Amino acid sequence: MSVTMAAIVWLTLLALSLTTGTGRATIVQQTPKVKEVTPDQDITITCDISLTGLDMVCLRRLYTNPSEIVCAHKMSDPVIGPTYSNRTNVIKEFPKVIITISKLQENDTDVYMCGYSLLNMNTYNKETFNGTGTFIIVKDAKTPEDQCNNDPKLTMLIITLTSAVIILVVVFFALFVSKTDLIKKLCSKKPSKEAVYEEMVKK
Repeated sequence: MSVTMAAIVWLTLLALSLTTGTGRATIVQQTPKVKEVTPDQDITITCDISLTGLDMVCLRRLYTNPSEIVCAHKMSDPVIGPTYSNRTNVIKEFPKVIITISKLQENDTDVYMCGYSLLNMNTYNKETFNGTGTFIIVKDAKTPEDQCNNDPKLTMLIITLTSAVIILVVVFFALFVSKTDLIKKLCSKKPSKEAVYEEMVKK
């Protein structure tokens, strides 16, 4: 997937997340927006917000296998989900949190969103402030040769050109053989010098 295509997909997923979520995404800073990596590589996501008085920030996976990756409370150590416990590192400078996920695999491809929460003591309702999301794309790195071999259009083009060359070679060979036989026949029908002399004597 190219970076342009990744950006288009990310924007689509972002629109869905903003229309279906209850949080606000205007003041949360989250980077990077889109990141393409190969298997076993790492990615670092930074979450930050300009508000004060917040209680907690969580990094959530939104679409495939939705779950909380890590949650960091301002007064306690971060809690990492079981699926990521052995490959996630958190640097907490609350409200800024830097999260590194290592050993990424293809099934980790998804949108990951930072979400800050604040408990309103007047209404006892929890307010949420969502980031714009990070679209992580994990896919195998392929050499140009592999990409050519896996391109069906290019494969079909090669087969067509090869077939055309073979047909042309056969046609030219057939024409050459037919012309050679015709020349031999014409030569065999040519009268000898003796026959020409006898014909002249008779006349």
